[in-house]
Amino acid sequence: EGKELGLTEGRELGLSEGKELGLSEGKEQGLERQRAILLRQAARKFGAGTATRLEALLAADRLAVLGDYVIDSDDGEELLSRATGAARLH
Repeated sequence: EGKELGLTEGRELGLSEGKELGLSEGKEQGLERQRAILLRQAARKFGAGTATRLEALLAADRLAVLGDYVIDSDDGEELLSRATGAARLH
């Protein structure tokens, strides 16, 4: 009986840890996709050089704001200026 209880608890713990790891990995993959999309949009609108410079400024907690900057900026320099300013504030 004690052995069975231990096996059951072990399985439950393993499942819980596996689920937590899966959620964490899924979140990380989602953030990587968002980064890739944002860089692609910047490259299409302002050129590859701007996207390369922007990549260093990307932080997971600012992706949505930086995406807005891609849309709102008139040129690559404005985008990078806004992104740099946001990085300093953070």
